Amino acid sequence: MLITIGQAIVLVMTGTNGNPAEIGIGICLLIIIQLSVAGFTILLFDELIEKGYALGYGKILFSAITVCETTLW
Repeated sequence: MLITIGQAIVLVMTGTNGNPAEIGIGICLLIIIQLSVAGFTILLFDELIEKGYALGYGKILFSAITVCETTLW
């Protein structure tokens, strides 16, 4: 979880989602929270799949996420 939060902070502070000076601290915090919650959700889904509560393996989850991301973006 700490790595997920750390990655979210690095992504925002390096300007991936816009210049932090231009978008402001409030928006930066919202983006960090959004990325952290999304990362935590992926971690939970992976744990559920690896424990056998769904069909398939944990690696299939990441393949499905990639397909969804490609389709939606």
